[in-house]
Amino acid sequence: MGHEGERFFRHLTPWIAALALVAGGVALLVSGADLALGIALGALFGYANLRLLGRSVLAMLSIAESSPGGPRGGSEPPDPEDILDFSQSAASSPLEPLETDVAAPEKRSGSFIRLPALALAMILILWYMPARPEGFLLGLVLSLLAAVGAAIQASRHDRRSP
Repeated sequence: MGHEGERFFRHLTPWIAALALVAGGVALLVSGADLALGIALGALFGYANLRLLGRSVLAMLSIAESSPGGPRGGSEPPDPEDILDFSQSAASSPLEPLETDVAAPEKRSGSFIRLPALALAMILILWYMPARPEGFLLGLVLSLLAAVGAAIQASRHDRRSP
């Protein structure tokens, strides 16, 4: 992961831990252990989702930068005749993958696994754990709020707006 990503997750971990600990403590006093467990599991699920999403986005960006037609691949703008090439034969289908699309599946395989794995984890947490669904949702929302706080804190380190 890049330098900015490492710094973001270095700020994100204490934010999620603090928010989940405070909300879980209040929930334990007010409602009971099942709501506090839901908050903790929801915060952990949110952290895993953000971590895997960040890894997938960085992988896609590295693929885009390494391809010859990527945003930084060439210094000159594309020729409009190259974009609209009507000289292709009818035998070649416009739906055939390009050479760069064929070489990339081994790099992109993790992004296709992320959503089913997270959905399965959420189903297992909500079905088999004694956690309450509203606690899980609250923990997930707290992890998103922690991500906002960590992004603001990381951007202040760089002295730029988030």
